[in-house]
Amino acid sequence: MIADLSGPPNNWDAETIEHNMFEEYPSNEIDGTKLDWHSIMMYTLPASWTMSGESAELNPDLSPDDKAFIKIAYP
Repeated sequence: MIADLSGPPNNWDAETIEHNMFEEYPSNEIDGTKLDWHSIMMYTLPASWTMSGESAELNPDLSPDDKAFIKIAYP
C-alpha cells in the first residue's frame, strides 16, 4: 500500500499516508454506519491492502445499509 500511494497519481509522503489511511476519527464525531463493504460510499480497496485478503470493488448501487441510513439522515 505504501509503495502504491507513494507513487502516481497520489504521490503522498509517509505523513500523508499515515493520516489518510490509518488515523481514525473519534466515534463520537461520526454520524454513519458500521463498515459496509457494499456501500456506494466505499472506496475501491485492493485485497493486497487488507490483512484479511478482502477487497472492495466499485459499488454502483445503494446498499441496504445506505438506504436505511438515508432514511434516518434525511427524514
